[in-house]
Amino acid sequence: MHAVEVTDLVRARQAARDDAQLVETLHRVGSVLAAELDLDRLVQSVTDAATEATGAQFGALFLQPDR
Repeated sequence: MHAVEVTDLVRARQAARDDAQLVETLHRVGSVLAAELDLDRLVQSVTDAATEATGAQFGALFLQPDR
């Protein structure tokens, strides 16, 4: 097996892990969306999941009150 093939296999394996992690995060968020009635906790859970899924150092959501 050539080095290029090994590199491609490693990248494919990492991409599969990343996809699996994203699916797991989306499943967790879906469960929270279906079960959570408190808006503040719901928004926090979704923000946390989005932060994790994107690999960001922090996440924030700014809501504009109704006028």
